[in-house]
Amino acid sequence: MNDFLVFFLVGFLLCVGGILLVKREKRLFKKSVTVRGTVVGYDEYYNTQSGSGLNQRKMYTLLVEYALADGTLVRAKEQSGSTKRKYPIGEDISVTYSAE
Repeated sequence: MNDFLVFFLVGFLLCVGGILLVKREKRLFKKSVTVRGTVVGYDEYYNTQSGSGLNQRKMYTLLVEYALADGTLVRAKEQSGSTKRKYPIGEDISVTYSAE
């Protein structure tokens, strides 16, 4: 019975946390702005899969520059990396950001 209660509470808390995260994302993207940005480069790093250091892969994180509605220039880094460069440097791409 005690194990059931622990699993139930953990599952319930995970569900509540997931619902709160979805609500937050909806709120942020409700007030989003889409602008054109320019790919200015990539941050390169090595990702070790198993922690042993033997199987390293070169990863790339996109760097893009765009202007906010007030004209402020922003240089932002992608949240996650990729094993391939997604766009050539200098290419214009769509950038969506929260207006908050």
